[in-house]
Amino acid sequence: MSVKNGRVAVVGLGASGLVALKNLREAGFDAVGFDSNAYIGGLWMYTPDPTKTSVLKSTVANLSKHLGCYTDFPYPDNVPDFPLAHQAEEYLEAYADHFDLRRHARLQTRIERVGRRDGQWVLKATDAGSKTTSELTFDRVIIAAGLQVQSPKLPDIKGIETFTGHAIHSNAYKNPEDYKGKNVVVVGLGNTGPDIAVDLIGYAKNVWLSHRRGNAIFSRRNASGKPGDFVLSLRGVKLGGIFNKHFPSLSQWAVVLGMNHMTKKKFNIPAEWGLREAHPPTRKVPTLSDTLVSAVHQSQVHLKRGLTAVNGSTLTFADGSQLSDIDNIVFATGFRSDFSYLDPAADPTRDTRKDWSGLPGANSRPLPRLYQGIFSLDFPDSLAFIGTSPLTPQANMNYDISSAAVAQIWASKSTLPSRAEMEQHVDAQHESVCRIAATGELANTNLRNNWDWYKWCDEAAGLGVVKRTSWSVEGWKFWLADRQLSNLVNGGIFTPHIFRLFDEGKRTPWEDARKAVEKTNADAKVERTP
Repeated sequence: MSVKNGRVAVVGLGASGLVALKNLREAGFDAVGFDSNAYIGGLWMYTPDPTKTSVLKSTVANLSKHLGCYTDFPYPDNVPDFPLAHQAEEYLEAYADHFDLRRHARLQTRIERVGRRDGQWVLKATDAGSKTTSELTFDRVIIAAGLQVQSPKLPDIKGIETFTGHAIHSNAYKNPEDYKGKNVVVVGLGNTGPDIAVDLIGYAKNVWLSHRRGNAIFSRRNASGKPGDFVLSLRGVKLGGIFNKHFPSLSQWAVVLGMNHMTKKKFNIPAEWGLREAHPPTRKVPTLSDTLVSAVHQSQVHLKRGLTAVNGSTLTFADGSQLSDIDNIVFATGFRSDFSYLDPAADPTRDTRKDWSGLPGANSRPLPRLYQGIFSLDFPDSLAFIGTSPLTPQANMNYDISSAAVAQIWASKSTLPSRAEMEQHVDAQHESVCRIAATGELANTNLRNNWDWYKWCDEAAGLGVVKRTSWSVEGWKFWLADRQLSNLVNGGIFTPHIFRLFDEGKRTPWEDARKAVEKTNADAKVERTP
């Protein structure tokens, strides 16, 4: 592979950093990846180290392997529909080996600071082995560090300082055996809280799961036993995006109605649990758990309302009830992004809206000014962030197509709008987010119209998918020329492989993309056990 486009540092070699490294090198950049860990894969590599963020040993991927892969690298056939944690890590390892990424990776190297000097980026790097620090210069930088540059977020609970037991953030939870015979309260009804609560069954004496407002509980599989994400299609995403853009309130109402229907069809959730009603996805991400409901029915996990106060070993909840003799509290309450490693001139949060921090939905989170959630407005030609993709479930696909867009733009095969246009775009996105945050909970600071974002990535990366969608001139031409493939692309499984089918003179298509698209759709027809 010839190198012609300059040196790029990729900070972080988890799922987002690996594909960014690959796409940059594919586009002709001399890209080097850095990670503070001794391994690639980021949080998908389980570690007992309480200072490092990782999956649990029992973690199962929320997205099926058919939609959760990269655009040009399917999961092996022998991996189940929903990979276990170690299988997801093995997939990332295999990806790095297949595309020869390891020799471009510098592990056990922590990037302490990213600054600007004489028109170049200067990275302050510390070697974990020798403890020596050096300065490295690059033309461009991609930040793909994810949770490695986020700090645990803890709620402000009255009297928490008096707690006589042991309270931790879920980031430090590693092994259920550490809680044998203990009375444990897990706080948070996202995805991590229920996973930890169920993980403690058989070890802790009693397990309670505390939640403020309930949430929709989804299963990974539908009533017929097939992955629930098989319902996603390119045509459906397009229609949903258009509908949400022009009729946002009606769209949210329809989504909540559908979510409640799916939950009730799969689970028996009594009203007294306070879990039945879904929240709009702009407010809260649904909880995905195949085991929580049955665990509550069997009294293996007990539900409590929001934790409001602590006094010694006694906990008080929003409904006035109390629990005594509590040994442990695990706060599964999320993370907040930390941009303090960046030079102040490059910090995307320094000029954010003045009213943001006071909004009810801000929840102490920063609101970065990034074009498409990716590009620095101050240094768009040399600083980008991967991993802040919009609220869609297909993280690996999003990392892939967004980093491909960055590579094509920096290689001058695609262009960015003017600074003024990018500022206007960010202002509009922030206005939309702040309207939601002003009236309550906000699921994600990077909320945006998913279809518009896919369209932008598709055009910038040169993928050629969007223009071939249904009800367009190119779409009709595609259908007339190849009806089978057109039907699979538009109405079949929303597999990432569709983004590597076409040659638009920018990103090289993958020669096995069609075969992979056909195989994914054929696999989807295979019957599963409910």
